[in-house]
Amino acid sequence: MKQLFLALLFVISSKAFSQDIPDIPIKDGVVEYSEVVDVSASKDVLYSNLKAWTAKYFVSGKTVTELDDQANGKLIAKANATHTFNYLGHPRKTNFRIMLQVDCKDNKYRYIINILEYEHSTTSQTIPELIEIAAGRKKSFSNNKKYALKQLDVISSTIEPMISSLKSGMDSSNDDF
Repeated sequence: MKQLFLALLFVISSKAFSQDIPDIPIKDGVVEYSEVVDVSASKDVLYSNLKAWTAKYFVSGKTVTELDDQANGKLIAKANATHTFNYLGHPRKTNFRIMLQVDCKDNKYRYIINILEYEHSTTSQTIPELIEIAAGRKKSFSNNKKYALKQLDVISSTIEPMISSLKSGMDSSNDDF
């Protein structure tokens, strides 16, 4: 009975301290967040909102813009993002190269966000490898489950606010001027 109680206590405590792996979509080995969002706005309004959001979100919207096609309602931007965090009292840095593509049509738009490059200061795993390590399906000498999870959290906490900000910026009902 005592052994059963201890085993049950161990299972409960391990579940209480376990963390979920962030949902990072991988398509053909590349991180790709994408969604088609239905709205009630014309292509021109959506494109105008997109241009305003790009200018506000990035340090220099013109600098990051690779393709600006108003006639077809398409914008492609490439930007660098750096995220610094502490792990076990030591500063760590993660660099991303992100590509954002937004296509606007009447009453809908599609965004695609890819992480083109990912570089971490102390480990050299790819994002799919980090997912495997965090899930316990792969071992690494330079990384462990907890640290891989931290790196995945950094990716998620970088991209998800960008998506939220983009959706808010594309919503023309937010402008009450």
